[in-house]
Amino acid sequence: MPAHFDLIITADSPSHTAELCLLNAAGVQLAYRQTDFHSIALSRQHGLFNLRDFLQHYATPDQEAASVADIGVCIAEEVLGTDIFRALWAAASQRTLRIELPGASAPDNHLAAALARVP
Repeated sequence: MPAHFDLIITADSPSHTAELCLLNAAGVQLAYRQTDFHSIALSRQHGLFNLRDFLQHYATPDQEAASVADIGVCIAEEVLGTDIFRALWAAASQRTLRIELPGASAPDNHLAAALARVP
């Protein structure tokens, strides 16, 4: 049976933080995390928010796969955190993740707009 999840990401540009709330198909909260992007190295943030440019400027063709994998690890460990990642990983069957970014269209919410571009 396929698993369905909703990840609601509420970004706060002034504090450079985001609240991530993972819900199951019934709307029950499975995990929560507050991510402070100040704690993520700027080089990794560059890879998170603009992967194509990051690879073009900092990775040689033979390093691209490893660089993409490193950004994936950053997403799992530093953005999603252990609880959210484990809940998503635990589903053994096909799963669907719907990501909601309330406020992403607000002109002053630059963090939400950047998060919308995370691979």
